[in-house]
Amino acid sequence: MFARQWFDRDSQQGLQQHWLNYEYYLQTRQIEACLRLLNIASASPSLGQPAYVQRQSKRLRHIQEKKHRSTITIFFHSFWPSFSYESSIFPSLFDDALKLILRDDMRIEITDRPEFCDIAISSCFPSSSDHINDSLTHATSVLYLGENVRPSYANYDYSFTSDRETYCGRNGYLPVVLASLYEVIRVYPHHGRCLRDLYYSLYQKYFVCNLSWDNRRNDVVFIGNNYEPKRAATISQLRSMGIICDEYGSHLKPVGDKAVLYGQYKFVLCPENSFHPGYVTEKLLHGIFSDSRLIHWGYIPDRVVNALGNRLIDLDKIGISSAYNEIKRSCPPKSSLHSLLDETFDFLGEAYAGCLQTMARILSLYV
Repeated sequence: MFARQWFDRDSQQGLQQHWLNYEYYLQTRQIEACLRLLNIASASPSLGQPAYVQRQSKRLRHIQEKKHRSTITIFFHSFWPSFSYESSIFPSLFDDALKLILRDDMRIEITDRPEFCDIAISSCFPSSSDHINDSLTHATSVLYLGENVRPSYANYDYSFTSDRETYCGRNGYLPVVLASLYEVIRVYPHHGRCLRDLYYSLYQKYFVCNLSWDNRRNDVVFIGNNYEPKRAATISQLRSMGIICDEYGSHLKPVGDKAVLYGQYKFVLCPENSFHPGYVTEKLLHGIFSDSRLIHWGYIPDRVVNALGNRLIDLDKIGISSAYNEIKRSCPPKSSLHSLLDETFDFLGEAYAGCLQTMARILSLYV
C-alpha cells in the first residue's frame, strides 16, 4: 500500500548528455560516433553501468542489421490484463508517425516473440516489469505509464507518460484522458479515423443520453473503485451536510453505461486518483460530455478551466463548504458547451501531436 518511487543516480543514465548525444547519433546513423561513445563509456564507470552500455551496444548492432527492411516489429508486454492493442491508441500513433517521417510504405507487425522485435513497449504491470530480460536487450525499450508515476531511463530509452516534461526528448506527453478516448470508443472501428472523429463520436454517445437540467436529479453521483482519502472524505462530508451522493463501481454497484447514468445527475463527483501537473484521466472528459457540473479535484489544463466556467466546482480552490453551497443553489451551467468541447479537443490534439513527434523519433531508428 505504501510503495514509493526512489531513484538512485544510475536509474537516469539515459538523461546524461553523453547518452543524449549517443541517441542523436543513432537517429542520424552516425555509426562511428556511436562506437566512439560506447568505447568511452566502457572505460568510464561514471557514464553508465556495464549492463546499460552493453544494452546500448546491442541496440546499435540490431539497428545496423535492420537496414533496407520494410517491417518494424513491435512486442508489447507487462500491460494490464484487459489491454487490447487493436483498441488502443498505438495503431493510430504508428500509422500517423510513419506518415510523418514519409515512410507509410513500411508495415508495423506485432509479435509475441520478444527476441524478434525491434521495439519493446511495456507498462508497469506487474511491478517486476522494470527488469529487462536478455531477450529484449537488443530492442529499443519504450515505457507506457497510465499511472501517476515517473519513468526511469536506465532500462528504458523512451516513454509515454502523464508528465508534460519532455525529459530531454525521451518522453511523450500522453495523458490518460487521450489514451482512454481510443479505448472507450472500442465499439467503433477507429482505425483510419482522425482524433476529431473519435472525440465527437464519443460526445454524441453521451449527448443523446443527457436529460435536460430541470429533469435531472439534484444529487451527486460518483463512479469509481479507488477509495483514496480525498474521495472518501468528500463523499463523507457531503453526506454529513445532507447531500445525497450515489456511489457506483464494479466492486460496489456495477454500471451498465456510464454515459446514461451521468446524464441523469446535475452534479458529477470526478476527482482524480492523485494531483500532479499533466495527470488528467477520462473522468474529466466523461463529466464534460454529460453536460453536468463537475465536483473535481486534480489537474485540469488552464484553457479547459477557463472554458468550464461555473461548470467546475474545484475542491482545491473553494473547499467542501463552498461546494455544498453550489450544490444547494443548483444553478445550471452557464458557459458555452461548444467552446468547452473545442478547448478540450484542442488540448487533446496538442498532446497527440507531441506524442506523434516522439513516436516518429522512435520509428525513424528503423527506417
